Amino acid sequence: MRESLRLRGKFCCAVLLTAAACTFMNAAWSQQSENQHAEESPPPAIRMPLAIIENQGQTDPRVKFYLPGGRATVFFTPDEVVFKLVEPSTAGPEEKKGIEQAMAPRQGVVIRMSFPGANPQVRLEAIDPLPGRINELRGNDPKNWRQDIATFAGVVYRDLYPGIDLEYRTDSGELRRKLVVRDRRQLDKFQLRYVGTNELRLGDKGLLELVTPVGTIQEAPIAAVGPDKAETVPALRYAVLGSDTVGLIQQ
Repeated sequence: MRESLRLRGKFCCAVLLTAAACTFMNAAWSQQSENQHAEESPPPAIRMPLAIIENQGQTDPRVKFYLPGGRATVFFTPDEVVFKLVEPSTAGPEEKKGIEQAMAPRQGVVIRMSFPGANPQVRLEAIDPLPGRINELRGNDPKNWRQDIATFAGVVYRDLYPGIDLEYRTDSGELRRKLVVRDRRQLDKFQLRYVGTNELRLGDKGLLELVTPVGTIQEAPIAAVGPDKAETVPALRYAVLGSDTVGLIQQ
């Protein structure tokens, strides 16, 4: 996708879903600070609502589904996944909290993840419909209102690469990604390209670290299963292929 998406991060929903929070991409967010000490507890993970929402005009028309959140919003388009992130609040427990803190400007960043060499005819579909529905009442003109919007527990990129599907699914309060592999020989073709990061690097325990202006995101290794989802594919690990691209290696 060559054009930049117009990402709209504020949504006014008349109906709120009551569900557990989910953690951004199974990732830990670490705010880099000179004052951070080793004995401090790990920073809180990014929390988002559990439901993936169908786009019916709430945001850029190229977005088919999105997962909104306070510090991270994920937009799913047919040829990329876009992450809109904002830095954590710097207010300490002794500082005044409330509307002033909530409205204080915070630095943000957009990370775009695409799939080099992927199938241009990939099908992006929702999976696991949820009972909750969303109403967005924006402004005073009813023509701009969106009502009874469907929500889902996941989305899937079908045949992203030959014999490979990529699933994103909310599971146990976390947004997880998984490959469904029908042809293991095609795993060597699977690649992820990140635009908007300062650096890609491999961390401990096979984690992929995305260094951004607002912190470092650690992504767990991608899980993979066979076509019946009962067969486990041998463990995969990331391989950095360039300054902005990673691939997968079968262990």
